[in-house]
Amino acid sequence: MARGRVDSPFRGLWTSTTEKQPGLLMSHTCRCLVIASLIALLRTSDIAGQSTHQPVLRLTKINVAGAAIYTPEQVINISGLKVGQPIRLADLGVAAELLGSSGLFRGVTYRYAFTGADVEVTLEVTEDKFRAAVVFDNFINFKDQELIDAIKREVAWFDGNTPASTGALNAIKQALQSYAQEKNITGQVEYTSQTDLYGRGQLEIFSIKGYDFPVCAVEFQGVASDRLSEIREKSKPLLKGVYSRAFTSAFVSGNLIPIYRSKGYLRARFQDSQAAIPNESKCSRGVILSLSVDEGISYTWLKAEWSGNKSIPSSHLDDIMKMTADEVANGLKIDSGLASVREAYGKLGYIGARIGSRPDYDDQRHGVSFRFGVDEGPQYHMGQMVLTGVPDRVATRIKAKWKVAEGAVFDASYFKEFVTKELSGETLDGVRDFEVSSRPDRQTLKVDILIAAAGNKQKD
Repeated sequence: MARGRVDSPFRGLWTSTTEKQPGLLMSHTCRCLVIASLIALLRTSDIAGQSTHQPVLRLTKINVAGAAIYTPEQVINISGLKVGQPIRLADLGVAAELLGSSGLFRGVTYRYAFTGADVEVTLEVTEDKFRAAVVFDNFINFKDQELIDAIKREVAWFDGNTPASTGALNAIKQALQSYAQEKNITGQVEYTSQTDLYGRGQLEIFSIKGYDFPVCAVEFQGVASDRLSEIREKSKPLLKGVYSRAFTSAFVSGNLIPIYRSKGYLRARFQDSQAAIPNESKCSRGVILSLSVDEGISYTWLKAEWSGNKSIPSSHLDDIMKMTADEVANGLKIDSGLASVREAYGKLGYIGARIGSRPDYDDQRHGVSFRFGVDEGPQYHMGQMVLTGVPDRVATRIKAKWKVAEGAVFDASYFKEFVTKELSGETLDGVRDFEVSSRPDRQTLKVDILIAAAGNKQKD
C-alpha cells in the first residue's frame, strides 16, 4: 500500500491523498473550498507539466453517489467528464474543482479503478441542502416559466430554487443576462438576498438595472366588493414608483395583509405580482400592475391554550390578551395582546421571555384557537446604574429619581417609562441629551443601566 500527496496550487484549501489497493483501486478525497476563478489555476503550466508525465487512460464508466437533489446526469455534466474520453488522473482533480466551484456541493470525493488502460470513476458528492427561492423582480412581460426555461438552457440543474452560493447565483445571473441580450433588453442583471416576508425562508432576487417602468394602474383579482375601495385606497402609493416585484411584495405584506388580518382573514395570501406593458396610449410608458388574492375565511376567536407559563396563570394571560370568545379574530389585536403578555413578563424580570404561537383553524365553525408556548427564561434583577460624562449634581438627581433598588427584580416596563418621562427631552442642570441603554449579564442575571451625556457613551 502506498500513500502520496498530489501537489497543487490549492494546498491549504484542499488535500488529496492516494491509496493503492489490491485491484488497482484508487481514492481521492477533496475538501473543496473553491471559487470559480481558482479553476484556472489547475490549467497553469505547473499542472500541465505534471500531467504530461501521467499515462493517458480511457474513461469507460462514471458512477455518482450521494446525489439526491440533482440527477447523476446533472452531476456528470457539471464535472465535464464524458464516457469514452481519454483522460489523465489530473483531469479528475479538474472535474472535482468544477463540481466544487458550481456552488451546489459542500464536498466532493472521487475514486477510480483500472482495468488495463481503462478506468472507472465514481464521483461522490455532499449536496448543499439549503435552497432559496428565486424571484424575478422587474422582468416585464416575461412569464416566470419562460425565464426558468431560459436559465435551464445554460444551468441544467435549475428548477426555480438555488443554493445561496456565489457559484450558483453567478451561473443564474449569466444565463439571465444572455437571455436579456437575446431579447434586445439593455441593462445589467443583478441579484440580492432578502428574507421572505411570508416566512418561506430566504429569497434570491434577480433584477435588470436600468430596466425601469413606472406603475400607471393597479388591478385586483379576488377582492370582495365590500373591501375593494379600501384596498384600492391603501394601494395608491404603488402608483408613485417604478415596478418591482420585491417592493410590491413588501408593500402588500406591510399594508394590504394587515387589512385582512384586522377583519379575521388570517390566511389571506396574495400571489406574486404581475406587470405588463399595455397597448393603451394613456399607459404607453408604464405598466399595469396586477394583484391577485385568496382571501380565505374570516375567523372568530375560540380560545387560547397556554403551556410553559409558570409565573403567570393562564387565566391572567387570557385577561392580558383581551380576546373574547366569538369575536372577530383580529390579527392586529392578537399581535397587540402578545406584546402585552411579553411586557407583563418583563415587569417580573423575565426580559428574555419568548412566546411561540400555533393557530388551529376550524373551517366548519369559521373559528380559530391558538396554542401559545411560553419560554420564560431566567429572571433578572437590578444591577448597577453607571453614569458616564454626567456632572455629579445631575447624576445625584438621576439616581434619586430611579426607584428600583440594586438586587430587586428588574422591571423592564419601569425602565422604559423612566427613560421616556425622566430623561427624554429634559434638561437637567444644562445636560439635555442622554444616551441610555440596559446591559443584561447572562451569568449574574443582573441588568446594569448605562447613562451617558451625549457624546460620552460608555463602550460595552
